[in-house]
Amino acid sequence: MNGVAVVRPRRIAWVEGPDACDLLHGLLTADIRAVPVGGAVRSLVLDAQGHLVARMAVARDAGDAFTLVLDPPPAPDGMAVIGAHHVSEDAEVLGPEDARVLVATDDLAPALAGAGDLQVPGAIPGTIEVLADDPALVARERGIELAADDAPVDAAVRHAVETWERETASRIDVIVILYGNVPVRADGIIDQCVDHLVRTQCDSVRTVAAVTKQHPDWVHRLEGDRM
Repeated sequence: MNGVAVVRPRRIAWVEGPDACDLLHGLLTADIRAVPVGGAVRSLVLDAQGHLVARMAVARDAGDAFTLVLDPPPAPDGMAVIGAHHVSEDAEVLGPEDARVLVATDDLAPALAGAGDLQVPGAIPGTIEVLADDPALVARERGIELAADDAPVDAAVRHAVETWERETASRIDVIVILYGNVPVRADGIIDQCVDHLVRTQCDSVRTVAAVTKQHPDWVHRLEGDRM
């Protein structure tokens, strides 16, 4: 089965100097002091009232040097908060600058080791983000109709697959769509679904659960093993 990788726009900033760790540790929600050199952590930036300002990934490049991977515009990046509290001459804040980040499934990590100079945890389990240095890696635009409220969940995935297959003259055998609002899944359920798909040669396999208080739009009627 093929791994999956997409290029996402990000902004990158750097905080360096003897006071860099203390500056970030005092402003961000994560335990920055506990991040080892070469490690990274997800964190939030809050205002003085405790309201969310921005999210970021913080990678520790050296004992006194950090790279911040920020969301792209128009999302706030939180650098104004960091800049407002930057009073020490022993901490230098640089950036942010626009960048492209390769977000990929973790099975591609070895192959991507040379694609960039930084790896940080992904936004969802099982992913990595690598700063993309290869200018050939570019994002692909999709139509505005795929961002509408009535667009099926699989529409954007189909568009991405069809675009990749057309441009590479290759074929993807199986695609797995994991919903972000289902954080806990039974052990082995993905492998079971893929095995059922291949064995029965059906078009798709979908997991369901017994109805409790789900919205009607999320309820299906089962007839045997079909919806």
